[in-house]
Amino acid sequence: MMKYEKITESEWQVMRILWDHSPQTSAQIIQQMTPIQKWSPTTIKTFISRLIDKNVLSYEKIGDKRSYFPLITEKDCVLNEMKSTINMIYGGKENFSTKHFVFYGNNDEAFIRELAPAIEINYVSLSKHFSFQFKDKQSIYLHSSQSRLFSALGMNQAPSWVRAASMWDILHLAPKESFTDRDPNRLLHHVLTTLVIQTINPSTPYWLQQGISAYESQWLSISDIKKSIKANQYMLEQLDFVERSDQFLQFREYSGHEFAYTFVECIIKTFGYPKLNLFIQDPNELRRQFNQESHSLREIWRSFLDKEYLGGVSND
Repeated sequence: MMKYEKITESEWQVMRILWDHSPQTSAQIIQQMTPIQKWSPTTIKTFISRLIDKNVLSYEKIGDKRSYFPLITEKDCVLNEMKSTINMIYGGKENFSTKHFVFYGNNDEAFIRELAPAIEINYVSLSKHFSFQFKDKQSIYLHSSQSRLFSALGMNQAPSWVRAASMWDILHLAPKESFTDRDPNRLLHHVLTTLVIQTINPSTPYWLQQGISAYESQWLSISDIKKSIKANQYMLEQLDFVERSDQFLQFREYSGHEFAYTFVECIIKTFGYPKLNLFIQDPNELRRQFNQESHSLREIWRSFLDKEYLGGVSND
């Protein structure tokens, strides 16, 4: 999402007209705006010029006339306004900036120095794997307490393992002392991956987002995955990721991350990242993406589980 100067209410009127239909000439825009409010043609042309200066509008020359079109979507514009408001509410003072990220919130300098280089390395890896680049710097908000994190996520209470999340296009992180049993860099990597996948395709199923994020970030140890799958083998026959797609607490409780991790790992090692990328873009087309029916793909995954995870528990 691009960053730009705040758009005024009068300028929003111009953008709405062009989101509805574009390109349009200034005469066409003026004709539609005049009934809304009695602005003069000169005033409306001033709105258009300001939007060009703000880099949200452009034009093409057709003969001696300019035809205007938007450079951003309505969703981009709404998200930008929301992020500006959210940063103000949270206390949006910039504490530290890297090439692709800006840190806000609790100014724990030592923690930020630990997180900053790792998140840049992880972002480069994700960009390579998913052929993706954010259009501007992403916000990372460090909360002063885990309770503040819960509140920001809309939860009065949550399990202690909730320490990182992506919401409102912002990466949220609990304070360092909350990470007693997990590496904060890996959990931040997880939620960054989730944000990348959601940006590529907002309709990507929850289980697939989480499986990819867990695999990329590697916050689960192989021994933990093996133990979890061996303990829950009974679930394999009736396992349905879709049933838990929007129930993240239940998904975690019933080893959803572990099972989804292994499915994604199987896809990558069997078919490669190009096929996974196609699957992200259109997760309903299993046969077209993998040349397999769903039951055949499930059998490939089951064979992978038997070979890699059900042959014994390692002590790594």
